[in-house]
Amino acid sequence: MAMYQATGNVSGGVCDDCQHNTMGRNCEMCKPFYYQDAFKDIRDPQVCVACDCDPDGSQNGGMCDSHTEPSLGMVGGQCRCKANVEGPRCDKCKTGYFGLSAENPQGCQPCRCDPRGTVSGRSQCDPVSGDCFCKRLVTGRSCDQCLPEHWALSHDLNGCRGCECDIGGAHDNQ
Repeated sequence: MAMYQATGNVSGGVCDDCQHNTMGRNCEMCKPFYYQDAFKDIRDPQVCVACDCDPDGSQNGGMCDSHTEPSLGMVGGQCRCKANVEGPRCDKCKTGYFGLSAENPQGCQPCRCDPRGTVSGRSQCDPVSGDCFCKRLVTGRSCDQCLPEHWALSHDLNGCRGCECDIGGAHDNQ
């Protein structure tokens, strides 16, 4: 302790049994899955705050930036999301993706919607189930089939056209 005080609280050996979620030679860093509150001194018992990242959608199982370091683009407590994930906690699939999963290295998988049959005309789906949002006369998980008695899946407003078969001459109206 005398050595530490003699050096102006800078040096003086190796610390054992760091407390308050700190680690390092002099207990000067926060442990993994904790970050340093930039407004508190490292000696403050509340300096290391638990990360609040979703482990399924963030890189490294939910670890956040351990401290703020502008030159490295680090912000203490910031979660680093997998490629197809977004949100401050990395807990939401990006638009066009669904099924947040820890096992998926990208976080979420791409929607598989037929743009001809979807309301938006794009590949958007329910972020949890992956179900696509179909036009009025279209069906199927991917919005890739016309309803019975309809045909010609296309980009027009309803997605498909009615069969308009002659009821007197057709075996059925499909």
